[in-house]
Amino acid sequence: MKQFVRTLSLVLAFAAPGASVLVGCSGETSTVAVGTLGAPCYPNQTCNGPLRCLNNLCVAGAADGGPAADGATIRDGAPADGMPPRDGPQIFSDGKLLVDGPRPDQGRDSAVLPADGALDGSVSDGPIHLPKGKFQVVSHYAYAQVGRLWAASANDYWATARAGFLLHYDGVSWEPVQLPTSQKINAIWGAAANNIWAVGNSGTMLHYDGSSWAVAQQSVVPTGANMTDVRGTSANDVWASSSSSSASVVHFDGIVWKLSGGLWTGTWRLYPMAANNVWAFTDSATSPWLRFFDGIGWNVSSGTPPTPALAVWGAPPSQLLIASALGRVHSFDGSKWTTDLSVIGNNAGREIWAPSAASLKGAWIVGDRNDGAVFDGTSWKHLPPESSPTGAELRLDGIAGSSASDVWAVGPGVRDGFFYHFDGSKWTKQVEAGYESWYAAIWADTKDSAWAVGGLRGNIMRCSAYRCRIAVPSTATSNRLRGVWGHAANHAWAVGLRFMAYDGSSWTAHSTPQSTDELYAVWGDAPDSYWAVGRNSSSQGIIYRYNTLTKAWESQSNIPPTRFLSAIWGTSASDIWAAGESSTAGNGVVLHYDGTLWTRVLGVPQTEVLRAVHAGGATDVWVAGEKGTILHYDGSNWTNFAGPNSSDSIVRIHREGTDLIAITQRTVGSAMWWHDGTSWKQLHEGPDTLFGYARTGGVDWIGGTQSLIARSR
Repeated sequence: MKQFVRTLSLVLAFAAPGASVLVGCSGETSTVAVGTLGAPCYPNQTCNGPLRCLNNLCVAGAADGGPAADGATIRDGAPADGMPPRDGPQIFSDGKLLVDGPRPDQGRDSAVLPADGALDGSVSDGPIHLPKGKFQVVSHYAYAQVGRLWAASANDYWATARAGFLLHYDGVSWEPVQLPTSQKINAIWGAAANNIWAVGNSGTMLHYDGSSWAVAQQSVVPTGANMTDVRGTSANDVWASSSSSSASVVHFDGIVWKLSGGLWTGTWRLYPMAANNVWAFTDSATSPWLRFFDGIGWNVSSGTPPTPALAVWGAPPSQLLIASALGRVHSFDGSKWTTDLSVIGNNAGREIWAPSAASLKGAWIVGDRNDGAVFDGTSWKHLPPESSPTGAELRLDGIAGSSASDVWAVGPGVRDGFFYHFDGSKWTKQVEAGYESWYAAIWADTKDSAWAVGGLRGNIMRCSAYRCRIAVPSTATSNRLRGVWGHAANHAWAVGLRFMAYDGSSWTAHSTPQSTDELYAVWGDAPDSYWAVGRNSSSQGIIYRYNTLTKAWESQSNIPPTRFLSAIWGTSASDIWAAGESSTAGNGVVLHYDGTLWTRVLGVPQTEVLRAVHAGGATDVWVAGEKGTILHYDGSNWTNFAGPNSSDSIVRIHREGTDLIAITQRTVGSAMWWHDGTSWKQLHEGPDTLFGYARTGGVDWIGGTQSLIARSR
């Protein structure tokens, strides 16, 4: 199939109905009639006869809702084979996974991972395969660079995020959506819920049709230029700008993007009020920083204030609000400029939004230090989303709403994105999203629900089959957590530098008896029978047991000496195993509890430090650790079991039936392995690092760096 390419300075991505399109390169041209095989079909064209529109091109197969080649009907959300609609992500035959797939109540599709399998610009782990299925990502750190906003309705918001992602709000929570690009998206705007444009770095331009995001067209801008803004007044009047040494402005008339003008130096943004009334502005001090388009050409605006613009909002035909540095807001009434000083203190205003395109009354300005103010039609009222934020990097870059009583303001953070909601009277900080450097442990109470704990900041996440939400933010736990285990959906413990208890409705913090003790793992055999292992500040292994009478954790005495214990697992109250490092540095140790005493297990082959333990039964115990060490106990004897390699450290091992799963770490990155009873097979390898693993009901969960939590399908 021919590819559509840029010819000189004009890209013809779409043609008017009935027209033809020139395709080819190096002097080669051919004519493809609209609606025929290989012709563009996006966003306003359909395909002829048995053809259907896929990825902006007419391809073989039935159009949506039409008859397939074999006479079957393709239903919305259903495959052509007549099977029922699939909920969750659709997995392609090449093994790539769809991220953030539609839930049963949300028929939104998502794009596959980029060709290299990257989860984002800094994490690349390729397609993930498991013997029981493939993974869907349900948590990721895309939230941390939330920026610009656009709203279709109260339950349909979009926000820019980390490279390769957008965030979507469905009226319940914000969740990441994987895009068919690895580039950073800088701006988003829509004419309707099913007609949204997003632009980003390296000339990236995407379009959303209400079902999925697709690459639309490399716009008519200098090669490699970053797209900085996109806005419009209707589906047939959309404008976009770029940033480079010769920044340009392009226009979409409903059919094709064309170069409109520009070629100015700097980073430019836009505010169109009509097809013949478009404003372009830059934050550069280089004059002129404000220009306008009158339907014929671009002109320099005279008499503008001396401080450049960071954001613009207008009301036709000629009213303008301009936010700039030091909290200043410049207003233009069609004839003269006025300036209000310190509208949001000395903080720069980053974005403006008003509930009506016809009036400036109710306009909001937000900016640095998470500050904000609202315009009542006469004057500005200081009303910050957060009055005393902490952290030098705090700022709000986006604001949008569906009405004056439904407004969101968002901004990037070093680790967390900031989300604030205004209900017409007050701002509320939302904690739907959070960032963890890595998730250390996962416990799944069902195949469709799991708890994950953060290894650095102590977030506790509640995950469903489709997404994760913060149950306990880092400010509530204050310290890192390393392990989590539950006996039932209404009873669980998380451990680390403190204990956290879940009672079915909320988590409660419990201090460790010794504040310097750190627990690495927890396991239990009954609602009130839990054990936890770790080490103290003297580098000695410790074991805690939950006392059912006192309802407190108690440190166990008379345990064999160790340097630390990193894992615990059992098959019953009288058959519990722990593994770690012995009192001799560099040597592994295995302890056993028989219902009365903890003893050191003899007969274990001389081994490296041990990191993991799991048991398929009393006569099927597995421990693993550094340098690929795996040991097996059959109820009588310990034997060495050949690991996948001798260079990696095994941090998780899991036995279920004949399946043996091992998660290994190396100097950089990690791998996941499956032993099928005959040999090891590598399921995953990448520069990311995996820590947490759980399996329930045949479904696998993993957790690792970059806030990654994923569930197998």
